[in-house]
Amino acid sequence: MRKKTAILAGVLLIASCTLFAQAKQTKINIDFNGVDSPFTLSTLETSISVKPQSTTITLDIKYPQYVKMARTNIAEYIYVCPGDEINMKVTGKARGEVTFTGSNAKINTFLADVENSPRVTGIGGEEKDFIDRLTKNVEATTLRLKSHSFDDNFTKIEQKRIWSKIYTSLVSYPSLRKRTDRSYRPSEYFYNFVKSVTFEQADLLILDEYKSLLEYLVQLYAIKDILKYDAYEYSITTLNYVVNNIKDPAVKRYLVNYYAYDYLKRHGTEKIEKISDIFYKVVTDSKEIKRYNETVETWSKIAKGTKIQEYEFHDIDGKSVMLSSFMGKYVYIDMWATWCKPCIAEIPHLKKLEHALEGANIVFVSISTDKDAVAWKNMVVKDEMKGVQLHARKRDFSNDFLVVSIPRFILLDPQGRVVEHNMLRPSNAQTLPYLQLLLK
Repeated sequence: MRKKTAILAGVLLIASCTLFAQAKQTKINIDFNGVDSPFTLSTLETSISVKPQSTTITLDIKYPQYVKMARTNIAEYIYVCPGDEINMKVTGKARGEVTFTGSNAKINTFLADVENSPRVTGIGGEEKDFIDRLTKNVEATTLRLKSHSFDDNFTKIEQKRIWSKIYTSLVSYPSLRKRTDRSYRPSEYFYNFVKSVTFEQADLLILDEYKSLLEYLVQLYAIKDILKYDAYEYSITTLNYVVNNIKDPAVKRYLVNYYAYDYLKRHGTEKIEKISDIFYKVVTDSKEIKRYNETVETWSKIAKGTKIQEYEFHDIDGKSVMLSSFMGKYVYIDMWATWCKPCIAEIPHLKKLEHALEGANIVFVSISTDKDAVAWKNMVVKDEMKGVQLHARKRDFSNDFLVVSIPRFILLDPQGRVVEHNMLRPSNAQTLPYLQLLLK
């Protein structure tokens, strides 16, 4: 999919760069200036880890594009064209200063200035006030862009990136508004505005911001009449909306692939038939179809009633603990990490659950996915965390159970068979009654 959209990128950006019928080497000369600030550069085709030493990165670039520079969890961008030679000097960590000379230096200096980044602040207030603030933000950021008199084609795509980044925040408004007004439901005015700022333009599928706009706002509008969250209803309703309302074939294929695969990887193959029917009718990319089929196969290995293979973890003392050592009891597994706030929020509920089922034929096993084992050990000791506390040095268990986000809870029976591959959270009011019934 991405390779196809990369071809379309040239239509939009061709006038910004020299001719590029074939791939040309683009050089990015990086001077770290003694700053210990490693990062990753990601093009449409590949990602490169850059160590904190002065170096030259050579990229085979066919099409003008944004290269994503990840120094923190905030994306920064370098605009590159085939044959460019860009000189970049790092003078500060994280969002510190980066200076540019060489090809497209003015554009990249503009992109490096955080003041020019599309940002959203203050999600809240009345609907109209919030929408007005977003619109003014788009206008002000676009005006700042146009004041530099960059090449028209770069200005056009950057304007779309600004639009997409800012208006994607519409998806957060309903849930944040409900925190202060439990009775709030978005009005037709709100949904009509959401629809009005969501547009179809296949050549923009090279932009993460545009893809996010589509992914979030298309679903936000599609499910507007569903009052209670249900993962399957959200997904099938959105897919039907895409099939019936999205006109651009490439955008339709992208969205069907995104929503169908997202449901599959998070929820498995239960009730997947109608979703798969839509996927196979619309998606044509052989790589995406292969990925979908392989994920279906992976889920089949952890379907309800399937006996799982052996897995090794380690306790706080570094001793090996095999998952099979808990056989004979139900095993309620908590996949978590010290940096995960939703995971931390579940811990008090997990403690209550353990207390309520004390003496029952069930063991509660918390498995940390932290890369930093020291941070995990420190938290276990500091917070006097009870129960079985283990650390996953390898990702085999997470990969096999398709753990794409945490916290994630899994329930096994006394024979080591899957009861629930995506178990109710401890904070869910139905969890304790479910387990009590199971343990009778």
